[in-house]
Amino acid sequence: MPTSFATSWISRHFSSKREGGAVFSGSVQTSHVTAPISESLLLESMTRSLEVSAPQSVALESRAGNISATSLRDFTLRSTGGMIKFDTPNIFVRGLRTSTTETNDAEAALPGVYQASRLSCLL
Repeated sequence: MPTSFATSWISRHFSSKREGGAVFSGSVQTSHVTAPISESLLLESMTRSLEVSAPQSVALESRAGNISATSLRDFTLRSTGGMIKFDTPNIFVRGLRTSTTETNDAEAALPGVYQASRLSCLL
């Protein structure tokens, strides 16, 4: 059974040893959230949305594994003042249709962009 807390409280350090962790009603503000060693950290909202925001930047990093995101509906990447960068030598998009050009001019094609059964973009 998770530990439950009211809307507002302040603590320098909090840990929950109970199975299921802690349940908060209302907002939680903290500068650091960690899971015990060898355990996964799960942040979830069972009924509404989960938002992570910061005035400067938000970083997701996996030092030894993958990062995955799943959505029941649309998944949107949006940059309002810059660009979206894919800093990798390979990008795989399942089911991507291959485009055709109206010309046989090799110069008209985008240089460094190749399409195959496994899409590899070199930008």
